[in-house]
Amino acid sequence: MSNLSLILLSAGESSRFTMAVKKQWLRVNNSPLWLHVLNRFQKSGYFKKIIITAHKDEVELFKNLTDVEVVAGGESRQKSIQNGIKKVETQFVAVSDIARCLIPKEMLDRLVNNIGRGDVIVPYLPVTDTVVVGNSSVNRESVKLIQTPQISKTSILKELLQKERREFTDESSL
Repeated sequence: MSNLSLILLSAGESSRFTMAVKKQWLRVNNSPLWLHVLNRFQKSGYFKKIIITAHKDEVELFKNLTDVEVVAGGESRQKSIQNGIKKVETQFVAVSDIARCLIPKEMLDRLVNNIGRGDVIVPYLPVTDTVVVGNSSVNRESVKLIQTPQISKTSILKELLQKERREFTDESSL
């Protein structure tokens, strides 16, 4: 049996998204985006348990559309993870965002195949453009664009989430 759970983050307000509807409610064929992404992850067969975070006002609606565990998200990504990780009992946990809706199976395979090689397994993209901070160029080979899903040792992520008071944008930063 798999020793990996997934927290799928879908509680956001889509504050940076410029459409009238929240991202998670955009449609892919006849399904909301969050359900489409959930189904893709379920088909991978990698997860013993999947927990999805939903906006507190949408938890019951999510529960009516799926049989996975649904928990209320928090006011931030980090708070949503804190709420979701309470339901995780596996040694490892992956965290992904609904906005990452087209994750290639090969990338997920690589992440899972690297479980145990570090406290957190992180996909990233190399930077090909010139990077400038202030008025100085930065060596772009030292810059990486961090992606999700990220796989963490559950015990370490839980401990850090309890200790840390600053907000982080992803698990690897935490």
